Amino acid sequence: LDNNWTGQGVTVGVVDDGIFISAELEGQVDTARSRDFGGVQDANGKIVPRTGPDAIGDRTSTHGTAVASIIAAKNNGTGVQGLA
Repeated sequence: LDNNWTGQGVTVGVVDDGIFISAELEGQVDTARSRDFGGVQDANGKIVPRTGPDAIGDRTSTHGTAVASIIAAKNNGTGVQGLA
């Protein structure tokens, strides 16, 4: 950041559980390409893939969201700022 590197034009792939699109990640994540590689627990305790609007993750996708934020969170004056 001190060298004015912005990450503009850089694409980074992360294989993790999903991403919760917070204000810091809004517009930073290609939701058409994103998927939650974790899953959700069904009524029988089995882990099943996410589907529908939650296919990229939700509020329980804590690890993937943290990793994505380290990479790409906007410098918007709240929370964290990503490196790119």
